[in-house]
Amino acid sequence: MNASPAIRGLVVLASALACACGGGLPTEAPPPPAPAVPAPSAAAAPNLAPTISGDDRCIGALGASHVFVLVLDDPDGDAVSWDAEKDGFQGRLEQAKGGPVAAGTSVTLVYAPPLDRADENWITVTARDARGAATVKRLYVKSG
Repeated sequence: MNASPAIRGLVVLASALACACGGGLPTEAPPPPAPAVPAPSAAAAPNLAPTISGDDRCIGALGASHVFVLVLDDPDGDAVSWDAEKDGFQGRLEQAKGGPVAAGTSVTLVYAPPLDRADENWITVTARDARGAATVKRLYVKSG
């Protein structure tokens, strides 16, 4: 059966309109959405070491105790623990460790020298924050 040119023109026009509107001939499936890319995370800030401030030497009379008031701080606000160790065998430390304490806390370290003779010693104080960073301060004591 032969259609007239006018009917053939209408069929072509209808097919063209159907394709232009999304109908008509099947097309390829749309590509799947791209996987979500995680937003870049901020790099973890480095853990800064705690600080120890206060006098680092004490010179006193024969047999007098040496008292150091130290402030243990941490720039990250971490809790701080400390320990102290004397170099020489003479004398004694009243308290050799403490903490954890809040950043900015004052601690008192007392070194008692031998009562009957002149004394000279070094004390090493180490402060550690809750995440493992550490700092060291050396203290000098002399009696007599």
